[in-house]
Amino acid sequence: MAANELNCDWYFSEQLEATQDVGPNNAAAEYFRETPYPSLIRESIQNSLDVANDPTIPVRMEYNFKVLRTGSFDNFFNLRNHIEAILEYYGNKAKAEYEPMLEIFDRLVNNQGNIHYIKVSDYNTKGMDYNPNDTDSPFYAFVRAIGVTVKSDSGSGGSFGFGKSAYFSMSPIHTVLVSSRTLDNKTFFEGASTLCTHKAFGSDGKVHKYSHYGFYDNQAGKRPSSGEEIPNRFRREEPGSDIMIMGVDGSPEAKEAAYDEMIKATLRNFWMSIYQKKLEVKIDQTEINAETLDELMKLHFPDVVDRVKNTSLYNPRPYYEAVKNACVSKQYLKFDDVLPNLGNVSLYLYKNKELRDSVIHMRKQGMYIYRARFYSNSYGYSAVFICSDLRGNNFLKSIEDPSHSKWEAKRNAAYGSIVMKEIDAFVADCLQKAFASDQGGVLGITGLEDYLFVPEELTASDNDIQGNPLFGQPSGNTIEEGIIPTSEIVDSPFTKPMESEPIGNVVIHTPSMSAEPSENGDFGGHKRNNKKRKKKGKGTNPGRCGFSPSIDNQEGEYLENVPVEYRVIAENKGGNLVHTLIIHSDYDVSNGEIEILVGGEDNDEEVDIVSSSNGNVHDNVISGIILKKDERNLIDIQFSDKMKHIVKLTVYEFK
Repeated sequence: MAANELNCDWYFSEQLEATQDVGPNNAAAEYFRETPYPSLIRESIQNSLDVANDPTIPVRMEYNFKVLRTGSFDNFFNLRNHIEAILEYYGNKAKAEYEPMLEIFDRLVNNQGNIHYIKVSDYNTKGMDYNPNDTDSPFYAFVRAIGVTVKSDSGSGGSFGFGKSAYFSMSPIHTVLVSSRTLDNKTFFEGASTLCTHKAFGSDGKVHKYSHYGFYDNQAGKRPSSGEEIPNRFRREEPGSDIMIMGVDGSPEAKEAAYDEMIKATLRNFWMSIYQKKLEVKIDQTEINAETLDELMKLHFPDVVDRVKNTSLYNPRPYYEAVKNACVSKQYLKFDDVLPNLGNVSLYLYKNKELRDSVIHMRKQGMYIYRARFYSNSYGYSAVFICSDLRGNNFLKSIEDPSHSKWEAKRNAAYGSIVMKEIDAFVADCLQKAFASDQGGVLGITGLEDYLFVPEELTASDNDIQGNPLFGQPSGNTIEEGIIPTSEIVDSPFTKPMESEPIGNVVIHTPSMSAEPSENGDFGGHKRNNKKRKKKGKGTNPGRCGFSPSIDNQEGEYLENVPVEYRVIAENKGGNLVHTLIIHSDYDVSNGEIEILVGGEDNDEEVDIVSSSNGNVHDNVISGIILKKDERNLIDIQFSDKMKHIVKLTVYEFK
């Protein structure tokens, strides 16, 4: 037994027979396992930003690979005995998860017993205090509780709820060590391993059933080690916390890939915090701070257009440029406002015809939450929405999902929908002002389907639409293009629009195509680039989006955009979910093609079509369609994922 270890060892409490067993499946860990390093960066930094000590200087984060040697910490490696007991208890049910753990320990013995870990350290933070059995105590909440969140506004610690699974899921042996020093210089240390229920021999020589959760300390698992009880290797010398993720791959290739991924994740998720000098990050030897940010952004994200479909892997460069260059020219704009519910908000806007019309959203701390695409006439912009108001920040934090990747109105039934619409209205108003002098058409806002939910029994067939009050009736009233209707506001804490008469429900409805062409003669919608076809010149009929049915004299195959009005109804037919496209065209189409996209929360996506009542199906495209002029053309389609979607389509015709 090494003196360096100070008698620390593993303790799994004996489990009572009446206690529920915990099996080898860990849903929380699976949530973060697909993107371990980005999840680690997001969870660790946002937790530390929430407990900043001195707000006038940056919080500092450091990430490094370290090595623990068997000769110095023999008892730590006794964890192998519990993993072996789990395999004996669950048999084949545990093999997929726990045999690789056993192999890790066996390899350690054969390679002189070195185990690698990632050390995550924060500075200029308050540290984690410990009070036994107190779920408001951050050290207790992190190490000894599950699903407990410690709110930063209590002044006692960060938010360590579901997100702490990001640390455990990164560890191939589901084990972390935690050391912390508080502002009043109290120190605490303890290891934790989240495995599953198992049976093993106890000190009395008899077989006992043990809990799934074990502690590594020198207090028989009853409390964390503190003060001089903490091994020197793990003792903090200044306020803040160290979290050590045990058992990771420490090969040179794995370390290099991990460091690169962590650098990019930091730039994607916290560039605003770094730019505002709230945060500094050191990953191995790379310093990421306000002085190095510009150089690192250009190095890792050389493209100034965000072309990435996956919203979690988005390209932060154009949004960073919008903030960095705010107000230096008419290309870079900034809008500030005080909203009724959220308080102080800002929108930074970068105008460039090559950009993809998207807005990223942030709270006060400057962490990237999500990206939303606003459909328009392809104005060309990238924008950053941020709520800098403390009250608004706290509300938005309360409606974030556990991974901090979206704001969900359903998490606050009273005001969630109101606040989300308030954000959309502010963004739309800013866009209208920014492009008021530019050529463009009606600007629409995606995501409204979240607030227009209709139960399954209310979905109707096309035959029921006429005269059905669920769909409402045209009023004949108009509103000036680009103007956002306003509602009268009543008192706080959060203001609601005044009650009004019902105006009918929306089932699934997609607007007609934009009313103005873009510079190259496209009609909005989604331009296809995957096939080499010649394009028509700009049309001349100003009454129909610039579309002209005449054909020029150039030879070749043309794929010409056809302006249509359409509606989409989803219903169950014969046990299958069918989306019916109701298309109205001013022109006969004898050989057409429809490209189908579905509207996601953050961006449009392709979903394969498995059948269509008109034409031939390939992936998300229906070719060989026939449309009749001035008629209701009905096309029934089924998607491969069998889910209800907001459908966006673009119609082409071969010429």
